[in-house]
Amino acid sequence: MAGRPKYLTEDERRAAQREASARWAANNPDRRRQSLQAYRSRISKLPKPADDTLKVCASCEAAKPLSEFYKSRNTLDGRGGTCRSCVSDQARAAKFGLSPAQFRAMWDDQAGECAICDDALVLGSKHGYAVDHDHTTGKVRGLLCHRCNFAVGHLRDNPLLCESAASYLRERA
Repeated sequence: MAGRPKYLTEDERRAAQREASARWAANNPDRRRQSLQAYRSRISKLPKPADDTLKVCASCEAAKPLSEFYKSRNTLDGRGGTCRSCVSDQARAAKFGLSPAQFRAMWDDQAGECAICDDALVLGSKHGYAVDHDHTTGKVRGLLCHRCNFAVGHLRDNPLLCESAASYLRERA
């Protein structure tokens, strides 16, 4: 695309996005204020659960236990406004361009198992799974367990190094 800079890495792209967003907010304070007011208005209209141990997610609008929300110093109840699963969905969409439906389809295609070792993957765990992707193009390759993702990364995403490592292990077994 003409006029758009090409970034070497995904991190550079995200950093440029953050900077552009901050510039927009600084240059458009009235529009930012309107946007925040619209958000606060929408949130205030969400139904309030009768039980103090529940909270309504601002994204999926489902009432969930407080344990399903990340801690936050910025709210009166000490919990963020969006539930953990919606935060994960938003992060995957921002980082990898994966919608929740695309992620679910990928999960189902792999039967909830690592694409390399077939170990069971765990949703909602810090090291339960990793979205494997090409760091240059950002293209998603599949879902891996933490160990396999670590191994592929340390072999620099290079198929020849992976084959050499496998050959080495076979010869010296």
